[in-house]
Amino acid sequence: MIKYCSNLWQDLSKFHKFFFVIFAGLELLLFISPIFLGKAVIILSVASIVGLIASFAAILASIYQARREIYFYICFMVLTLAFAYLAYLNKYYGQIILNLAFLFPFQIYGIINWHKHQDVTGRFVKITKIPTNKIFQYSSIFLLGLVLYYILILETPFLLGLIQVSAPQDPRPFFDALVAMCYITAIYLTSKRYIEQWYFWILGDFLGILIFLYSLIFYLGFKFYIASISILIIYLRAIIGSAYGFYLWKKNLQHS
Repeated sequence: MIKYCSNLWQDLSKFHKFFFVIFAGLELLLFISPIFLGKAVIILSVASIVGLIASFAAILASIYQARREIYFYICFMVLTLAFAYLAYLNKYYGQIILNLAFLFPFQIYGIINWHKHQDVTGRFVKITKIPTNKIFQYSSIFLLGLVLYYILILETPFLLGLIQVSAPQDPRPFFDALVAMCYITAIYLTSKRYIEQWYFWILGDFLGILIFLYSLIFYLGFKFYIASISILIIYLRAIIGSAYGFYLWKKNLQHS
């Protein structure tokens, strides 16, 4: 195991080494930050430990995805299950639906498809582009999915009310539906090995940052809490990792 980790570290580009050290360090600092606030007991909670696991899974998933290695899906599955559990604890039912009903099935399909299309080394997946004759088809499915997900978000309080569960109305259903569809589309295109996946990852991350900043300005009044800093780090890590991943995939596709 130690030898494997050593070899993996040596294989990483300088960017990914810097990426891992910076964001892993930030996540560890956030994890132990309650100690400095006199709330050390918080870091021993299940939610905090699961959150830390999710953070490291996300960092590794970003690196493996950019490198086109199938280990990406192992890390992404851990991340998805961790997020679903945290969403359950916080009663974010829309996020539970997104992670378990949409993302996880695509991940199972993705790991099977990536395994079938590895290069001669048996380590890296071969990538491709969306065929021209399928662009309209995918665009139509995206728009239809956006409408259906928007309706689902609007009706979630009513549907949960049928099973005696109370949930507030989403304050920005369209943008939340758009972000969700960006991620659903991105993970599907990732499973198909299409380079266009990165457009949707980057768009989803960018919209997520905008929604976060909107909430920060109009709901929190520019008050930064640990949770706010953590969310900002998540989106920055995601959009930086996606931009570099797109660069690596484009470079590989040009030389294949």
